[in-house]
Amino acid sequence: NPDTASQKMALLEQITSELQSLLEPGKAKAAEQFVKQCFRRVPVEDMARHAPSLFASMVQQQLAFIDRRKPGEMLIRVFNPLEEKDGWESSHTIIELVNDDMPFLVDTAALTVSEMGLGIHLIVHPVIRISRNKSGKLLRVEPRKSDKGQGESLIQLQVDRTTNGEDLEKIRNALESAFADVRKAVGDWKAMEARVAETADLMPEWAPGVKKEWMSECQDFVRWLLDDHFVLLGVRDYRLARDKKTEVLQVVQGSGLGILREDGKTRASRPIDSLPDVVRKLSQKRPLLITKTNARSTVHRAGYMDYIGVLQIDDTGKTVGERRLLGLFTSTAYNEKAMDTPMVRVRALNIMKRSDLVEGSHAWKTMLNILETLPRDELLQATSKQLREIAEGVLNLQERKMVRLFIRRERYGRFYSCLVYLPREQFNTENREKIQRILKRALKGIRLDYNVKVSESRLARLQVLVRPRPGVAVDFDTVALEKKIIAAVRSWDDELRDILVEKHGEETGLRQFERFGKAFPEAYKEDVSPWVAAFDVSNASAVDLGEPMRMSLYRPRKPRGGIIRFKLFRKDRPLPLSGILPILENLALQIVNERPYELEFSENERLWVQDFDMVPAIDRKLDLDVVRDLFEEAFTRVVNGEADNDGFNRLVIAAQMHWRQVKILRAYCKYLLQTNSPFSASYMAETLARHPAIARVLVELFEASFDPRRDKETDFRRDLGKTRL
Repeated sequence: NPDTASQKMALLEQITSELQSLLEPGKAKAAEQFVKQCFRRVPVEDMARHAPSLFASMVQQQLAFIDRRKPGEMLIRVFNPLEEKDGWESSHTIIELVNDDMPFLVDTAALTVSEMGLGIHLIVHPVIRISRNKSGKLLRVEPRKSDKGQGESLIQLQVDRTTNGEDLEKIRNALESAFADVRKAVGDWKAMEARVAETADLMPEWAPGVKKEWMSECQDFVRWLLDDHFVLLGVRDYRLARDKKTEVLQVVQGSGLGILREDGKTRASRPIDSLPDVVRKLSQKRPLLITKTNARSTVHRAGYMDYIGVLQIDDTGKTVGERRLLGLFTSTAYNEKAMDTPMVRVRALNIMKRSDLVEGSHAWKTMLNILETLPRDELLQATSKQLREIAEGVLNLQERKMVRLFIRRERYGRFYSCLVYLPREQFNTENREKIQRILKRALKGIRLDYNVKVSESRLARLQVLVRPRPGVAVDFDTVALEKKIIAAVRSWDDELRDILVEKHGEETGLRQFERFGKAFPEAYKEDVSPWVAAFDVSNASAVDLGEPMRMSLYRPRKPRGGIIRFKLFRKDRPLPLSGILPILENLALQIVNERPYELEFSENERLWVQDFDMVPAIDRKLDLDVVRDLFEEAFTRVVNGEADNDGFNRLVIAAQMHWRQVKILRAYCKYLLQTNSPFSASYMAETLARHPAIARVLVELFEASFDPRRDKETDFRRDLGKTRL
């Protein structure tokens, strides 16, 4: 973008100009070259956030920091710049490192601070060509494309602010240790590659009892590692020997390369009984052992290092030595086709032959694709039997939307690889974390790693690597764990669909779910359980089919503070709260809260659910089974204008009276008002509500006197008739 380029050029010129006033004349030219190379790849938007004077002060400090450095030396500082001391300041902690240019520096720095839980806000990592004298004094900053001087890596990281001195020292120590490993790995790179190439040639001699065809495949695998498929970090040889009565594993002195170089801390030998299972069980029929170490990588990429043991096996089949390769499989290794990977391809073909599937059939092609897409670590580390069980299990899923769990115990029990297949729409961060918690608890884990594959398949795949606590016995039931995961990831929609099918049958239940289940807004799903929603669907369905209004009065499963709930279901538009509030208050109910939910079926088709939290305005507990129908009919009549909205309606709940019975008392009171009674209508309504038993008796008196449905006249009615005469 020309505008961005010109904007950046202007910023660099301003920074250089600011530097002129801060530096001695002899250093200005070096500063100009330094600025050009230092900020070449820094985004303009990051630079535009600060004044050029800040960058000028920062560059001045950096030039002083790198002023003297000998070849092979690492410069490091971790600090919080202060305006009065450094001429600039930052809201973040600053880490600066200077090294000879070599691979893995930037990603190792980022890895180290990330593993310490620090967030990275900015990384600046130019490689600058610098000429120095014999004592390491900076003479010139050479142009970027010059062949003079040596390339030096300058890395600046801005991380979460840390002010504690001990924490700053921990960051420094961690970086020094990680970069020492980088220098070892890079320094011995060629020697390690030569050792691996030598290994491939020596393997037939080291394991003479292995079948020729398989030995050839294993040799191809070792050579394949060198073809950009494995980042070598360390190589070392071991031999099994007997020390007095104890069998020990001895380091072959001088054989260590990279991070496995021998130093003062290296143990020359260890009793076999004191070692982890990975060493104690070295007796193998196969010449290669592929697994993961217990140590996390400090170089290049996060995660546990890959461990490849090339075994020396005597004529009796006993392992007598090992060449150990530590490192990381590259992205090329993980992305390459399984059928192009030595050893993996043979194992995959054997599984296909034993599957009894017709070659070229749909199932055969599906099985082959399953093997191709399994995590590459599974293909490299699992046994053929384990791979076959996993592949056939996935094949039997047949893209059905269901949850399946496969657990593979690493051959020495150091970790468990768990593959979870679940419907793609159920995969989200919340469910992933639920699954991880279930597996970590069941497998007594102290640490776990995970990776995810979501593709065009209906199923998503989650791989969780769980490392159990050392020395703890792990006992688990895969089927029981699978059921726990199914319950944990079961969504609100899944629950509602199953309840509707159970209540109404599959055809009607699925039809109602398609119509209403997907129309409920997320706020509704947060507030309402699927069980209650199933009842709401019945009411909503009736309104959807033409009823003007449906309602539901109920007490929640977990009542609190005497709350009862009242729901209204209407098509197109809700009832105004200003109209509902006086109706409910006159029915002896006080609104505590209202939650309206809009179900949108299309642009012009909506259905409203109004959910009210209410408390009764009477002193006794309501029996909803008794008053529900009375309340709902009275509410409907008032809304439709067939009954007055006044205080007499309190008798519907207080005296459990029908709206027509309330109408009788209202009529009497209005008659009394016409006779110049001194009492107002509201006073009489309030008095009757305070004495619901008397109000009830008055209505019974009226009905006993005038109800034409009575079969016989009572003596009371006859006497009353005579009195009137």
